[in-house]
Amino acid sequence: MKKMCFLFVLVALCACGNKGGQRESCPQSITAKMSIVDKGTSRWYHSLFWDVETNALATRNKAVVDIDDTEELYTQPLALSLCLRKPLAEVAEGEEVLVNLDAPIYTELHRDPSLTTYKRRYTTHVNENAALSTVWYAEYINDERCSDEHIEFFVTGDTVYSLNYPDIWGFTPEGLTFCFTDKDVKAISASCRVYYDVYAARRIGMRSDNWAWVCRLASEDIPLKVCKEGCYTLPVIEAMKMGAADHQAMQELRGEAIAGWEEFTGESMGDASYIYDFDSYMVTLNVTYTDGSQREYTHLATAMYLEP
Repeated sequence: MKKMCFLFVLVALCACGNKGGQRESCPQSITAKMSIVDKGTSRWYHSLFWDVETNALATRNKAVVDIDDTEELYTQPLALSLCLRKPLAEVAEGEEVLVNLDAPIYTELHRDPSLTTYKRRYTTHVNENAALSTVWYAEYINDERCSDEHIEFFVTGDTVYSLNYPDIWGFTPEGLTFCFTDKDVKAISASCRVYYDVYAARRIGMRSDNWAWVCRLASEDIPLKVCKEGCYTLPVIEAMKMGAADHQAMQELRGEAIAGWEEFTGESMGDASYIYDFDSYMVTLNVTYTDGSQREYTHLATAMYLEP
């Protein structure tokens, strides 16, 4: 599955207010504590394909999705988060470094008065009884559907993948609410980790020509609030914090990545800035059943975007 780079800025998702477990308030914005989890410095160019073990999407296991075509209208505009983030400032705080990220420039969908936008609940079955669902949208003009589907699901064992799939732009699952249901559930707890790939880039466009892969970052476990209906909302990443040692290591890896890129291309990257490229949320769901048994499920929420 090809992961694609897009020239323009996209948007931050605030999936506020939906029935069936969708939360009524905007998603939490957080500072994620990150660390380097991949220090392979021999690559000047990170693969465009999803070949990383934490994000190996088994496309042959595309799931059947049940779509509930409700007549419920969206009452609030929907905003979508950009996959690519730039650092605004780096601030030393003792043994840590705070990386403030640019706010996603966002556009609000569903403001076109000529379109009617309905809610759609998408449900995929993980096994005979367990299911994962989320609410998305469908746009109509003159009673005819005019928007494409933008989310797909894949299931492998107890792991379910949700893929935000754009027609033009790419957006992260930040702010999306998902609901896990199963038979005879007593309680559900959840946590997640967020993954980013870090690049040095002389310009945003043309990843293969202008980007040098530096490293992969992963967050510490982030607790998620699960409501009684089994629903949880993925947070929006506002900033990152990492240990001073990891930050220094990333600076050194950046130098090596740029040197490798320049040796390979015969060109100069100049004063290339960092680009933080969203990869995925890995959600761990711990389910306790009424008979006392427990089972762990994984939800990998990820995104695809277009490469110029």
